[in-house]
Amino acid sequence: MNEMQGEKILVVGLGESGAAACEHFLKRGARVTATDLRAESEIACAQALRERGAALECGGHREETFVSADRIVLSPGVPPTIPSLEVARRKGISVTGELELGAREAKAPLLAVTGTNGKGTTVSLLHHILARNGVKSVLAGNVGRPLLRAVEEQPDAEVFVVEVSSFQLETIEQFHARSAVILNVTPDHLERYASFEAYREMKAHVFLNQEAGDLALLNADEPWQRALAEKATARVWWFAMGDVVKGQGAVVRNDTVFVTTNEGRHVEELISLSETKLLGRHNLQNIMAAALMAQDRGVPLQSIRKEIRSFHGLPHVMEFVADVGGVAFYDNSKATNVAAAVKSLEALETPPAEAGERRVVLLLGGRDKGGDYAPLLEVIPRTVKRLVLMGENREALRKILNGTGAELVVCDSLEEAVVRGAAGLEAGNTVLLAPAAASFDMFQDYRERGRVFSEAVKKLRSGVRA
Repeated sequence: MNEMQGEKILVVGLGESGAAACEHFLKRGARVTATDLRAESEIACAQALRERGAALECGGHREETFVSADRIVLSPGVPPTIPSLEVARRKGISVTGELELGAREAKAPLLAVTGTNGKGTTVSLLHHILARNGVKSVLAGNVGRPLLRAVEEQPDAEVFVVEVSSFQLETIEQFHARSAVILNVTPDHLERYASFEAYREMKAHVFLNQEAGDLALLNADEPWQRALAEKATARVWWFAMGDVVKGQGAVVRNDTVFVTTNEGRHVEELISLSETKLLGRHNLQNIMAAALMAQDRGVPLQSIRKEIRSFHGLPHVMEFVADVGGVAFYDNSKATNVAAAVKSLEALETPPAEAGERRVVLLLGGRDKGGDYAPLLEVIPRTVKRLVLMGENREALRKILNGTGAELVVCDSLEEAVVRGAAGLEAGNTVLLAPAAASFDMFQDYRERGRVFSEAVKKLRSGVRA
């Protein structure tokens, strides 16, 4: 394939999405240059891309490279406001993203899930339901392979289930989701967006380009999403943690999901939280979204119920790691914002009959994302006996959380946090990694942070101190 012979493509950022874009254009004969702020030694794919013919500019961005490109592909981790990019745009150079490229190449429908929390669990559950019912489903986006790579590697796919971030939605043009949902939106990434409203509006881009036969799945618990229904061109279904929706959708009553039809007049029980392997009431929202999207693809409710029961959840999402002397250790490294950390604590909250007994040791901290920590001030006094603070924002957190009544411990590493967090605990207590912050101060990503946590717990269990 040499249909792009000689075209000059600049890929900005060499994470998974950037690497996929480079490979895509190299196959088509383009002249590919990739630029990244990191040193080449820190970029996993650098050597392979050089060997395939890409030119690399590492350690900074050169404006002359941007303005001489025919097309620029922006990775989601790179802010769209960097100066060189602004200059290129003023010169009329096209700027797009890997998600958009993948959407243009895809022949099968895209089912898109966005929101602040729960995206990974929802797409994984939806993919699990579809695949176990004979659908050739491919998981892509933030939770799996970049969409562009998945489309090229799985030409026989019947559907692509895609986790979509607000960063990816910044560069879409033709991206068309046959089915799309916004799970929830709470303050996050405010270091990147001018306001919470701007962040929220970017999430709503997931519905762009939908048509009358498509599905827009909206969260009735969020007033701003209810307002989106007025603008929707697609069919609208609803889900709510309350017990009322109009029309087709799903609701929760007594921790049980019910599916509704016929303007809410027909109600059928789907599943209770206690029947699943998922920990925490917040997962009912993820279950509703996945179930409705699967139902829209023709999967019977009986089959959906069966596969929800068989689903084990995701790594680093309230994942049980080990029991050490009766102390349970949970890895929720994917809790990179305050709302996710709060939900983690609520999932472990002591039953009302034993209220007032704090049993959780919370490992908190990392790179700050500009969020408000006030919600933690409400739940920590009910649940947390010891706060172990780490990462770039540990001193800031100490000042904010000083009045919660929890013991405060400040550490320089995650390994130290595990050891000091577990010190002196009795059986029945829980150690929870839910950082409420990004991982990039100390780790490559939340997955590496979770692996380091698990290894530290294993060493603790074997009596070895990190």
